[in-house]
Amino acid sequence: MEGQRALNPPRRLLAGEWYELLALQQAHGAEQLLIWQARASRAVAARSFGIAPSYYRACAARAACDAYVPRRADQTITPVAHNLTDDITSLKVVLDPACDALLQAMGVRERQKLGAVPYDLIAAWQLALAHPGLATQVTSPVGFAVAQMQRGNRPPPITELERWAEQDRRRNDRYESWRYLEQPAATLEQAANERQLEARVRALAPPSADLADLCALARAIEAGASDTEALAQIHATQSGG
Repeated sequence: MEGQRALNPPRRLLAGEWYELLALQQAHGAEQLLIWQARASRAVAARSFGIAPSYYRACAARAACDAYVPRRADQTITPVAHNLTDDITSLKVVLDPACDALLQAMGVRERQKLGAVPYDLIAAWQLALAHPGLATQVTSPVGFAVAQMQRGNRPPPITELERWAEQDRRRNDRYESWRYLEQPAATLEQAANERQLEARVRALAPPSADLADLCALARAIEAGASDTEALAQIHATQSGG
């Protein structure tokens, strides 16, 4: 630390620079840093910014280059016998024919990756892929199934798949949505008034009244006539006819 301060009289040494020097000392030893400091103190070149940790890293790189011994021209390299084909064959996982056929039917292309997956787990995922509920939750059902089989996970239970499918059906059924829409209050009130008017007209009309008479009575009552006035209008119309 004293040597570093002596090499940097014009500037303030920050804490981060001391940590860099500590890392260099741990990597190359305190004695080596003292040697590099001695070289810097003997240099005649003016360093207006002092000696930074980059100076020590440059010294370390130069020492590594000086220690490198190039291979002689007459030195030969003896190749090591290596059969790449045998290694690739040994790394291949032997896939059971029944599992291979089942995965192929499911649309799985890289089936060798699933060589360690048992047949029962593959069959369970085949049933899940055939259910429409799985496609409502994942973008790529086959890719999702492959990833889960590699982890050894079983597919969702059939009850969960059924629930997903029913949710999707309700979401896409526009008639299902109308069943849960609350009817406007005005419409409900109008329907109630029409039922009351119909009951009033049928109770007021004589037994011989036809549909035209019933409609005439209803129009008269809607216009503000009383029951007696409405009946008088009907009798006047019938007499005039």
